[in-house]
Amino acid sequence: MPRTILITGIDKPLGSLLAAYILANSQDSLLCWADETPDLLSKTFAPRLRFFESSRSKNERIDEVWSLGPTQALTLNPPPGPPTRGLTRLQASLHGAQIGVFNHVSTVYVAGSKQGLIREEPFDGQYAANNPAEESERAAERAVVNWSQEAGIAWRIFRPALLLGVPLAPAPFSPGPLQGFLTALFRFQELIHSKSPGYLDHHPLRLASNPSASPHIIPVEQALGWMFQVSRTSARRNDYFHIANLASSSLKTLSQHIRDATGLQLEWIEELSKQDPIDTLLQARIAAFSCYLTQPRCFDNSHSHSIVVGNDLSPHDEDTRNEGNSFESFHQQWMDSRQRARRALTPALESLSRRMISAEDGSPIEYQAAGSGPVLLCINATGQDASVWRWFVAHFLNNHRLIYWSPRGTYGPPSRCPSLTSQCAELELILSQEEVQQCRIVAWCSGAKIAIELLNRRPIASAMVLVTGAFTPMKGLEHLETTFQRTLQQMCRMVNQRGETAALVKTAMVSMVTNNPAFTPDFPQGKPEDVLALASQELRTSIAKPFAHEESIRNYSSQVADYASHDISGMLKKVTVPTLLLGAELDQIVSPEASKMVSERLPAACFAELRGASHYCLYENAELIIELAERFFDSPRTFRPASPELARTSPAFAPADARPPQE
Repeated sequence: MPRTILITGIDKPLGSLLAAYILANSQDSLLCWADETPDLLSKTFAPRLRFFESSRSKNERIDEVWSLGPTQALTLNPPPGPPTRGLTRLQASLHGAQIGVFNHVSTVYVAGSKQGLIREEPFDGQYAANNPAEESERAAERAVVNWSQEAGIAWRIFRPALLLGVPLAPAPFSPGPLQGFLTALFRFQELIHSKSPGYLDHHPLRLASNPSASPHIIPVEQALGWMFQVSRTSARRNDYFHIANLASSSLKTLSQHIRDATGLQLEWIEELSKQDPIDTLLQARIAAFSCYLTQPRCFDNSHSHSIVVGNDLSPHDEDTRNEGNSFESFHQQWMDSRQRARRALTPALESLSRRMISAEDGSPIEYQAAGSGPVLLCINATGQDASVWRWFVAHFLNNHRLIYWSPRGTYGPPSRCPSLTSQCAELELILSQEEVQQCRIVAWCSGAKIAIELLNRRPIASAMVLVTGAFTPMKGLEHLETTFQRTLQQMCRMVNQRGETAALVKTAMVSMVTNNPAFTPDFPQGKPEDVLALASQELRTSIAKPFAHEESIRNYSSQVADYASHDISGMLKKVTVPTLLLGAELDQIVSPEASKMVSERLPAACFAELRGASHYCLYENAELIIELAERFFDSPRTFRPASPELARTSPAFAPADARPPQE
């Protein structure tokens, strides 16, 4: 007899798969807890689909409710707010309804850090959760059981292992644990390839593992079959069901599937000391998945297996063969999503409106603006275009009124090359023209120095982020000047003294900013740390643009000399706005230690160093910097930088008497 089923999260990949499976294997009708249904479901099963809030009859009986836990709804890092917020709203809507059974899809990993045999029973809270995602799943399980018991409704908690074959979640949803691990691998492969094509062809990536541990992976089709059969044939209710094979997946098999799909070679090691800097960075990027590689355990599945074993739902050889296809399919989905994201950059950046005002000397001042919301002022480095900013700007255009400005003077007649002080005055004119009363500021490289001088003149910011800031010269920090900074200043002084030498230093300047690693017999593609320090190939032309022509070299040399004549040490104590300074561990342009020291001299600042990052992390590590910036802007006075991808941090807002004396 057809039944009425309510499914939440039908607009998410797993929810739509669950809905499709139930519809394909029954005559049931579905109530959808979502704003819209996927096109495929709507076209194939339209007569049996209804929206819960708009078409449900008041006294209609709901035979089954299916809800998805936070990780199964594809949120690896839960959003701000209570993890059971969606459940609470659902349960409020179901108040007084006739419900047969409430099925909730959680995860076997609510076990947290517990090892050994995990039984089908309430999780043991004595063992800590490994990450916020597991904690949110625990909260959801508690909420379902408590509410169902209070309402007198039967319930089941399904706990599948890591699901293979769930499609990539569309933005803005984050992928679940296995998908998160794979997307981190794919993104890392893209990063290393952009710096040194071919490097990963010769160097396997070494990840920490425990020989007694490996992740429990189950094909999503098999998991759906198990859950469906349990829900249809079992009288067992008010209980827990592990949807997992007793034996874990093989790391060797996992590695082979990944290699077949991507070409990446993975090696599993027990000692972290065997990792090089590239391995260490990848280890940090997959930190949320590490627990599945290092904690030995197996999951009792007697409740579910006793029901489905007779229905021929155990894994077959063909299931194993199909796993490889699932990895390849997911990799292709990710590649397609990256292409779409890159294509979306162009219209986003083109939406920036070019605007012009006149400087005091009548010279044109150009800037760009678009969007709505809080004002975000982006201050670029001298001589650079927007290439480094692409991902950052495209993201923040979604919810900010963004003003992008790059110092002028590098390209054009030398007489039109304003000083740093004049640049700050021009920024003030832009802010006045745009009628900005308060803004957030993000500045990169030499733009950081301009930002500090601007706030010393006009304290207009509510929060400020300085990315790989160039602050020299500063009294007491002379020893932190890099070889690049000293060499650049020497060449610029030579050009300023003898303009005709611009042609002679042109090649040297280009080589210096687009440096290639030293090749050795042991490292034919360069040492790992040197590879990470490289700028991505897609940035190198724009980075070298100031040195493409003799005129721009002379202008740039004049700007460097002017920049070096300004010591902002005395201004720091007057900049009281909450400030986040980000350094890059492998920055060869400016020292990350300089950013740390500046943070200690500012009245309200914190510092974080991005692990394995280069000077161009605003582009190459855009996801991490966007995440840190958003969290900082949300609560600038209580923010504490935290991420496995940070090599080190310093506390925010240390007491005044704990700070070093101002020079």
